[in-house]
Amino acid sequence: MRRLPTRWLACAFIGLAIVLSGCSAQPQSNGPPFAADASPSSPGPAAAQRSPEQAPPQSSLSRTTESTLSSADASAHDSAHSTSTVSTQLQQTLPLAQETRVPVLYYHSVMSQPGNELRMPPEQFEEQIRYLAEQGYHSITSRELYSAFYGTGRLPTKPVLIQFDDGYRDNYTQALPILRKYGFVATVFVVSSFVDGDGYLTWVQLDELVRSGWEIGSHSVNHEHLAELDDTKLKFELTVAKQVLESRLNLDVVSLAYPFGNYNDKVIAGAEAAGYKIAFTTNRGWANSKVSPFTLNRIYCYANMGLTEFKRRLNDPNY
Repeated sequence: MRRLPTRWLACAFIGLAIVLSGCSAQPQSNGPPFAADASPSSPGPAAAQRSPEQAPPQSSLSRTTESTLSSADASAHDSAHSTSTVSTQLQQTLPLAQETRVPVLYYHSVMSQPGNELRMPPEQFEEQIRYLAEQGYHSITSRELYSAFYGTGRLPTKPVLIQFDDGYRDNYTQALPILRKYGFVATVFVVSSFVDGDGYLTWVQLDELVRSGWEIGSHSVNHEHLAELDDTKLKFELTVAKQVLESRLNLDVVSLAYPFGNYNDKVIAGAEAAGYKIAFTTNRGWANSKVSPFTLNRIYCYANMGLTEFKRRLNDPNY
């Protein structure tokens, strides 16, 4: 008899535990949000059509302005420090005493695929990272941001977060070497059911990212619109993803990025109940220390945005 993969058994065991603890029925996966290519180097057609930046949902905890950006609108906008260095900088600064904003850059894939704005060519990605290094930025993780914003942690001079949504394999093969070259680390938000799938990160690669100083965050189990789920399935998507990642990678997962930027008050409450400490939206702008840790803004970085637009977003908290 063919043995089931370990990750399937782990997911099944955790899912059963959740059901026994109060969930009325095991939710069924609707599959990935876009067609998985046979080739590991390109996402399905739906991914090429969507622009991740969204208008804020109707949440009483959301304090952002209108942020919709279409692919056409995005195009129209075009007009090296080591981890040890960051640690030293953190020790030299003071805890936050007033409103502070920090740029959070989020990407998806680092490779060339004409017509797909989620796929940033490696040379363009390196141009942006080189600029950050030349300008004296220091990368931090979302865990460090949470500590500085809502605890007693400290920020380095010119802090920046670099994030990747979905967990594409080129985050390891392309982005990691570039970031390592300039002394930066990043956070990758992983869809737990996609791990080891065609074009997505493997567990071995995730282990290597952790050893390289990267942070692993959650992007749910199946990349669904969380605000549209019933209570049982929402709990499954948030809790099981966190538990599987923690179990397989032997670490504490504290950060979440909402798939499609889709969230509301119920999703925020579910994320907090699942044990997350900080969560990121697709609302445009910089992260602000005076808003909820579950409604933090980010800067969308897309293919062919150009260095001029990158600089504008990096220098304008309300771009």
